[in-house]
Amino acid sequence: MKTYSKLFMVVSCTLALAACKEDDFGTHSDLNYPIPVVVSVTENPSVGSEITITGKNFAAPNTVSIDGISMTVTSETETEIKAVLPRIFTGAPIVIRNAYLNQNEENIVIMPNYPSAEEIAVDEWPEKIYRGRPLVMRGRNVDLVTEITIGDTTFSVNYTSQSPERLVQMMPSDLAGTSSKIVLRTVLGNTIESAELAIENKPDPYVPEPDLLLMDFEDQKTHFVPAAAFSNYTVQINREGIAPAPQGGNYYLSFYAQNIASNWDHLGSVKVEYTPGVDLIMFNDPHVTFLYNSADNIGNFQFSVVQNGTTFGGYFTPGSTDNPDDAWTLRATKGEWQWVSARLSTILNENWTGNGNTFDPNGYINTVELILKQINAGYWDGTTTAGGVFVNPQMKLNIDQIYITDGPYLQYPDGQ
Repeated sequence: MKTYSKLFMVVSCTLALAACKEDDFGTHSDLNYPIPVVVSVTENPSVGSEITITGKNFAAPNTVSIDGISMTVTSETETEIKAVLPRIFTGAPIVIRNAYLNQNEENIVIMPNYPSAEEIAVDEWPEKIYRGRPLVMRGRNVDLVTEITIGDTTFSVNYTSQSPERLVQMMPSDLAGTSSKIVLRTVLGNTIESAELAIENKPDPYVPEPDLLLMDFEDQKTHFVPAAAFSNYTVQINREGIAPAPQGGNYYLSFYAQNIASNWDHLGSVKVEYTPGVDLIMFNDPHVTFLYNSADNIGNFQFSVVQNGTTFGGYFTPGSTDNPDDAWTLRATKGEWQWVSARLSTILNENWTGNGNTFDPNGYINTVELILKQINAGYWDGTTTAGGVFVNPQMKLNIDQIYITDGPYLQYPDGQ
């Protein structure tokens, strides 16, 4: 009988605990998690503009959406949220879901307030339509174009991959016809037409586009962001004993570190943000290209960019630079300045945000960052190649003239 009594007590306690668990957190809980309440929203806002939502129980982090489209939240408190409307949407209620996954019950509808038909305009049409190349149109509010028609072919446009100043559509390699107008249909239903344009195959080999300079340090700013846990370094413009590169202007960035404790130590970064962004669309084969001098040691950095809120990054390896000595650590230049070039679509093969996006070599980049790290750095002992893989307590890095180039720079110092 004692055994059955103890068993009954254990089962009873287990059931009681389970019941408490469900009562605390289940559907029958007596806890009243706050529900967002919307009191007011900015009246008659323009599409793509920031709106202010006031109310209560906005428990961060909140998500805000309209017409099933997520909006970017720029600031939030318990009583006020600022968020950015999408550029194209159908009139619908504003929906807020707070940290407790509760949703507001108010039916406050926002209708899209689009620019007029005259304010959606193309100022620059392409000279020709090339098969297998991006078709680019520049103007005002051109991201409000929903369809592009060339001859008998119509392309649907996803506004989220466009910008108000630039409309892009990749042309298929088998596009039919020898000439056509470009006909754009906007979200208002009106159309915009180009003149009749020739349709041709893309040039092969392509003619490289002009280089696009990202950083040259002629402003004598290092653009350096220090690491939180490392301070054994000097970063400066120019350094005694290292003359600027012949084609590199008067100033360059110099970073020397010592007493590095372990591989993968984050030593700092060089970071520049661009507004509205660096446009890659016209490049046939975009590369990042820069001048590099490792003095009497070796150095390394990861290369990363931010594109539409997503961070992509990677490493300099033989697969990205076509140089067998760029094996995670950059080559030893033995005091000479050398060009380093890496194909963007190859080096930016990692998504560091983790949202599933892939790098678009025809898109905009908003931030460029050189992340200084010591990665499996074999100490360079004066020979052509690096030594065995062990922690190199030093890193020396001099860089200048960081470009986007249409293809690699193949030689130093005379050209591309």
